[in-house]
Amino acid sequence: MRKITLFIASSLDGYIAKNDGSVNWLPSNISSGYYDFYKSINTVILGTTTYDQVITFDVYPYHDKKSYVITRNYNQKKDDPLQFVNDVEKLVKELFSTPGTGIWLVVVQK
Repeated sequence: MRKITLFIASSLDGYIAKNDGSVNWLPSNISSGYYDFYKSINTVILGTTTYDQVITFDVYPYHDKKSYVITRNYNQKKDDPLQFVNDVEKLVKELFSTPGTGIWLVVVQK
């Protein structure tokens, strides 16, 4: 069975992102296991807040993964590579019943 993993970095005071949602405080030259983890998944699940932050980046960082956004506020566009869903239970059941590797629950929290 596939599993959903929450893989996050947080500061010592418990924050994941700065007040503006940025995560540029994360060091890029330290081995954190992120790249090995990223290779082990093929699906990402984001909430609306995380999605809103991620789309401010120059390039969508998960372009090579199947992406789902849990929300009630967006409508699926025909050419959008992401899927917007509002039924979490249904999504998880579908993901667990289909072949694939790991699933990452991506969180950016201010």
